[in-house]
Amino acid sequence: MEILKPNFSYDILTKIIVAGTTNVGKTFFMKRIQYYCEGEAFNIQNLDQSYIPTIGRDFTLFNYKIKDKIFKVQLWDVSGQERWEDTVYYLARGAGAILLFYNSFDRKSFLKAIEFYTNLYKSYPKSIYVLIKSKYDLPFNAENNNDDIVRDEEALEFANKNDIIFANLSSFEKYENGINELFGKIFLKYLELSKN
Repeated sequence: MEILKPNFSYDILTKIIVAGTTNVGKTFFMKRIQYYCEGEAFNIQNLDQSYIPTIGRDFTLFNYKIKDKIFKVQLWDVSGQERWEDTVYYLARGAGAILLFYNSFDRKSFLKAIEFYTNLYKSYPKSIYVLIKSKYDLPFNAENNNDDIVRDEEALEFANKNDIIFANLSSFEKYENGINELFGKIFLKYLELSKN
């Protein structure tokens, strides 16, 4: 299982949507994949200095090899600003998977991820959904309130109840923070569902 640079050779073409409010780690997620595809080492300090939040939407291509299949992946990130929410619903049409990000210190972002799932599932029940907990390894500070913290038990209960993949993505670790494994889970489930 590995992420590869995009090329013309593939077996399955699929689209993945990245959704969530602002400040939940979607842009870092996209940048990590872009760095990896370019063969560059991920350096969070350099990314911090060049960080520009997504305005509207962002797009990247990569291939993913699992078993004997190569997926060509169109990965779409939609700005977390409220005015871009409709774009999430538009882009989700035909998506193989929808990644719902939330900040583990921000309950509103978790509730928004649940709202996205509830609304998207009505129109796109065949997509694979993933609930992604981010920023869990950031230091707790005065801006955080204990009432805003989303406990893993709560997120896992929601994910299990709705047959959603649950994942943690680190803010500080290098690329080997679970992204490859995350896509492995998504595409194994994709292959399993396509048999039925």
